Amino acid sequence: MSHRLALCVVSLLGLSGSVARAAEIYVDRRSGVEGHDGHAPDSAVRSISEGLTLAAEGDTVVVADGTYRETVWLRTDGVTLRAEGEVVLEPAHHGVVVEAAGTRVEGVVVRGGDASGTALEVRAGASVELDDVWVDGFDGTGVRVAGAGARLDVAGGGVDGVRGMALVVSEGGVATVRDALVRGFRFDETPAALVQVTGPDARLRLDHSLVSGAPRSCLRGMDGAELEVVDSIVSTCGVENDVTMNTYGVVQATGATVVVTRSLVSGQANAPHERVVSGDVRLDDTSVVNGAVRYAGLADSVGFLSITVDDSPNLDHAMALSAVLDEVGGHLSFFANFPQNLSYVDQGDLLDLVARGHEVGAHAVTNGRLTQEVPLELTWSGSSDAWLEVSEDGTTVTVGDVAPWLRLDLELPAHDTLHELCTALEVLPELTCTVRSDDPSALPIYADPTGLDSGTFVLSAGAPIELAWDRRLPSEGGRHFRNELVEPRALLTELVGQPVTSLAYPGQKHDAWVRAAAEDAGFEMGRGATGYTLADHLYSAPLDRMQAPISLTATAVRGADYASLDPGAQQERVRAFARTWATFALEAGVMGALTVHAAETLDVHEVEWLVDEVAGTGLRLWSVGEVGAWLDTAGSPLAGGLWQGPVHRFDDYRPAVGSDAIDRGEASTERTTDALGQPIYGAPDLGPFEHQPEARMGVDALPVERAVEVYDDGRFVRPEVGVAALSLEPLEGRPVLEADVPRGVWATVTVSAWSEVERAWSVAAGGDGAATCATVGTLPPGSVWELRVAGRSAGVVEAGPGGAASVALPAGVEQVALQALGAGTAVVDAAELCVPSRPDDLGDEVDPAVAVAPLAPGPLQMATRPDATTRDRSPAGCTTLPTGPTGVWALLLGLVGLVRRGRRAGAR
Repeated sequence: MSHRLALCVVSLLGLSGSVARAAEIYVDRRSGVEGHDGHAPDSAVRSISEGLTLAAEGDTVVVADGTYRETVWLRTDGVTLRAEGEVVLEPAHHGVVVEAAGTRVEGVVVRGGDASGTALEVRAGASVELDDVWVDGFDGTGVRVAGAGARLDVAGGGVDGVRGMALVVSEGGVATVRDALVRGFRFDETPAALVQVTGPDARLRLDHSLVSGAPRSCLRGMDGAELEVVDSIVSTCGVENDVTMNTYGVVQATGATVVVTRSLVSGQANAPHERVVSGDVRLDDTSVVNGAVRYAGLADSVGFLSITVDDSPNLDHAMALSAVLDEVGGHLSFFANFPQNLSYVDQGDLLDLVARGHEVGAHAVTNGRLTQEVPLELTWSGSSDAWLEVSEDGTTVTVGDVAPWLRLDLELPAHDTLHELCTALEVLPELTCTVRSDDPSALPIYADPTGLDSGTFVLSAGAPIELAWDRRLPSEGGRHFRNELVEPRALLTELVGQPVTSLAYPGQKHDAWVRAAAEDAGFEMGRGATGYTLADHLYSAPLDRMQAPISLTATAVRGADYASLDPGAQQERVRAFARTWATFALEAGVMGALTVHAAETLDVHEVEWLVDEVAGTGLRLWSVGEVGAWLDTAGSPLAGGLWQGPVHRFDDYRPAVGSDAIDRGEASTERTTDALGQPIYGAPDLGPFEHQPEARMGVDALPVERAVEVYDDGRFVRPEVGVAALSLEPLEGRPVLEADVPRGVWATVTVSAWSEVERAWSVAAGGDGAATCATVGTLPPGSVWELRVAGRSAGVVEAGPGGAASVALPAGVEQVALQALGAGTAVVDAAELCVPSRPDDLGDEVDPAVAVAPLAPGPLQMATRPDATTRDRSPAGCTTLPTGPTGVWALLLGLVGLVRRGRRAGAR
């Protein structure tokens, strides 16, 4: 015994000594002086590095606000680095390097760095806790945990906008990340995954966190590592890639274990259906795939989806789809190529579109890329040289030696495309003609050969000759751009009676010449890019107005094997795309155009599903021209023909105590908590980033044979199907709690039976020490039921005209049932019932009451709490009368006696 006592004394003395020598070392870049001792603010040192050299185990280095351009090394065990104010670390290379155990960093922001640097690195044998630490806009890797024994614990904060991977755990490192945001949206690099855990013994747990905006895949576990995702969101992945790229929300590879629980997982931003998970990812049935994520705090965010219909033959389809958009106040763009093929019968439809706010725009005629400079290649195999000439006005092509062998009139219908021109040229057996395209899938079969550059070319045997387009600006006489851009615009302007200002390219990018030509032709806005490349689709980044919004396709909307699905599954496919893409657009501020080329691509019903799904998200269903007009008022012109929309950093959906980003969401089947430890009432659990509607105990929600936890404020997790019409409320009313007031579990309710002859339920920890009003609905009006408590009769109740009955139950009642009785059973008159002030002593010997009836309407005085306000309405059905202490209070006393005697009898 004395030996144990001695050990305790030694331990306490050691602890006392440790606490006694713990100190604060102060750093201030403005007032600090190199060589100070740092023991007080007025003797602060100037750099963080110097403060850390002065710190011993257990000390805290307190850093005053400011920007510190240095690399910080944590090499002493048990040291805390704490920011006071806004502390920004801007290193040239690495930010914070942890080589000690038991360290902690609080409130620091790390920026700067370079491509090979790491903002925060935890090395073998070291450990660190991060509290509200942000890596923001770093030019290298965000956080790296590498080596045996390396450990990272994150509570709040996160990584935003890094150039490389945001979080890497490898070589036996272990990391737990909670209440954090890991976000990409950095478009000058494309790491394979935003978050990666790799190698045996490497482990990462993401809890109540958001991973979003990955250039390629969001999460990847590989090479025997363990990755666990719980109560989190994985959203908006593969934002730089088109539908052909294999990028996913979550990837499992080479023997890794990847488990996703109670989370929301979306696939690739523009093709979510087959890009959710890859490999053997264990995605449990409480998780939601391609669900809507609506972040509070993004009120200033703007996203666009322009429905566009291409090609003159599809005018009827444009008319049908425009009617769908009319229902939600949206507008489409109809881009007509070959407007000369539109009749004056069609003119009425064009005028109708414009009158309803829709847009008629022009379509570049060529199905190839306008950037292509060399459309034709000729090869001569004759025995002597010949020549080929394109006339100065581009209307004839002549081939010969001394005299012409062949002269073609390019204005004749027989020669009005490049293919037909080639066919005509090849009548000369020594001449081979090839139509060139840098995009074989879109050969320029409609290209007008009168746009060829003029000149005379020598045809030598075996030497290919290239014929180029006349790529001068239209105002300078350039024939190619006149044919492609100016003439269609002029014809459409005549048909609709107003200038046509928006242009569609047929799925292509372009160069500075093409943009200049489009502007020279009078266009103000264009739609053109085929895939997610650089930041062309982000309005907050420099964008080219002549190729935004970015093009989406029916393939992206439908996903693989669409035709084999039944209509219900097809509808869900389209709606899932709409939800996921709307999330991406609002998160990042994106302009997108869903291109419909023909009636067989997206039909009216599919567009109805899509429009219905996005209409309530805040996504703007504007025409391409309307997006351009918005840029005119909200954007800024930049150099080189580029523009930028309003810059919004989207910081508001970072977790913040007291933010309305806490406590809202969709329906759920599990009890979870947000960043404050509050219960989440929605599914999936969106953690600190969700925003939920009110969900109260009602008469249409409870399941049968399943426990439901009811919280102090009356809210609970709604099941998918509600079958039991039961409401439980405290008789004194339920408090309305502030966001930061903890919610406990008020009661756990299980409905055990719900039939025509019996309504039964049990309550655990019910009422929190208060009497409870139970309202039972869906009873036959006027029907009579026996009230049974703990298996014993406690009275009779009659259903009112609305089919509901309410009974008052004291605290401690655990098992309640209503059993149907025959007509004519006597009940107590409701006028005899009331609820007076609670007596001081309930006693044990009060006889049980024999009947109970619904209470008559009346006011209810509710109790108040210092941390809550009270509702201005009474709980369902149980109200008080201004009469004396009889009736219901006698029932309360009697039921307490009944329950207590039953418990004593059971104990004996």
